[in-house]
Amino acid sequence: MDVTFNFVMAILAFSLPYIFTWCNLSTISKTVSCNQHQANVVPSFPEYNGTLRYLEFKGQWIIRDLDYNSFKDAPLSEKLILQNIGLKHLSCDVFNNIIPELQILNLDDNLLDYFPACSLNTLWRLRTLTLSRNFIQCIPEHSMPGFLTHLDVSNNKIYSLSSDLSTDVHNKNQLKTLIIRGNNLRRINENKLNQFSSLKYLDASENQLDYINSVSFLSSGSQLRDINLSHNQLTGTVWLCLEYTLEVRNLNLSHNLIELVNETTLSNMKSLQKLEISYNILTSVGPAFVDQKDILLLLFQHNAITSVSRELFSTRSGFMETFTIDLSFNSLASLDLGIPECFNCTVSVHHNKLRTTDLYTVSTYRTRHFCVNNQKTFQIFTFRLNCHYTWKTIVFPLDSFVV
Repeated sequence: MDVTFNFVMAILAFSLPYIFTWCNLSTISKTVSCNQHQANVVPSFPEYNGTLRYLEFKGQWIIRDLDYNSFKDAPLSEKLILQNIGLKHLSCDVFNNIIPELQILNLDDNLLDYFPACSLNTLWRLRTLTLSRNFIQCIPEHSMPGFLTHLDVSNNKIYSLSSDLSTDVHNKNQLKTLIIRGNNLRRINENKLNQFSSLKYLDASENQLDYINSVSFLSSGSQLRDINLSHNQLTGTVWLCLEYTLEVRNLNLSHNLIELVNETTLSNMKSLQKLEISYNILTSVGPAFVDQKDILLLLFQHNAITSVSRELFSTRSGFMETFTIDLSFNSLASLDLGIPECFNCTVSVHHNKLRTTDLYTVSTYRTRHFCVNNQKTFQIFTFRLNCHYTWKTIVFPLDSFVV
């Protein structure tokens, strides 16, 4: 029978009065979670004979240093959370007592100003490492455990990545998720990302990137599924590095300085489902979505688009059950657009300069233009626009085609 209970531990904080730390313990799952303000030591639990597997310490502690003795009572720990404990320094041997088992390490919301490489490079079973919201400035060479699959260093002060991060001498990185959002990166040169051949998810948003090397995704292109490069200073040269991302499903390029759409690169992304490229300086969109089969969302709003190709899609294009394309807040004077049949499609073009529109479906055998009548609706298109500063919504039923 699982026994979960709370207990209070009194901790002497040197010149401070006794501080009480509340802990929750589960005897079956072998977990302990402690939360306190101003505590300055990690509680120990010798009475459990080193059987604890999940340790969690949170809540505005003032623990500045951890060393070899900090976890001597928890040699079987698989998951260790040290979040918001005021940590500034880790000794190189701090995890030596739990090396064989530690798989998940959370050091978020601390005061670390360096990547603790020497404390990590012996953790050969470590899979997940989070160091978000610290003060780290760079990730040096040979600092990342070779078997790591998830690394989150978001919201630090990182301005540089090494071109050889892994401790694995053969550089066979297993990293699948890399989150470097909210740092000070300006350029990604050479093979700083190309070293991660297993990468599936990359979030490099909210940096100051104006350049990404053209071969950055050469080795991971067949694996990458999600790429977020939003809120940077990227221009049209970003398409050069995206040529290799043939299997990407979700691509976010919003809030940049991109002036063109590379139709060839986009059309080769046959698994693409979501593209966000709003808040850029695009002026036109060509036939970019001719072979995708599961398009769900295309966001082009808040650009300077004056023309959209009527062959934006082809008869080979396909949509999810619901599909949205947003072209609002642009400079379109006319819209002549063919869209493959779908169950529920939304086209948003409000806040443009539209005078003429022609929205129609394209299929292998015929072209059908939309008009409005009262027949039964099987398939819906919602077409939103503004006319003389008033909003209108027009619903086009399936049976209202003029052939």
